[in-house]
Amino acid sequence: MLKLTSLAKMDNKKGIGNIGNYYGRLFICKHGRKYYWIIENYNTDFSDILEWEEIPKELYDSLMAFSAIAKATTE
Repeated sequence: MLKLTSLAKMDNKKGIGNIGNYYGRLFICKHGRKYYWIIENYNTDFSDILEWEEIPKELYDSLMAFSAIAKATTE
């Protein structure tokens, strides 16, 4: 797990489909040239979240594409 102390607010986070757990969804975020994800928990406060896991750009891009396809099929 990577500490991202410079990310006080995750304004650019994006929820991905219905991927998640009982309490919440998978969220991804781009910060600078790096990409991150987190699965929401029952006590997640996104205005104060400091722990996101870094992921490869290819995974981020794939999740963004999946999200667009999932959204298009539900409209």
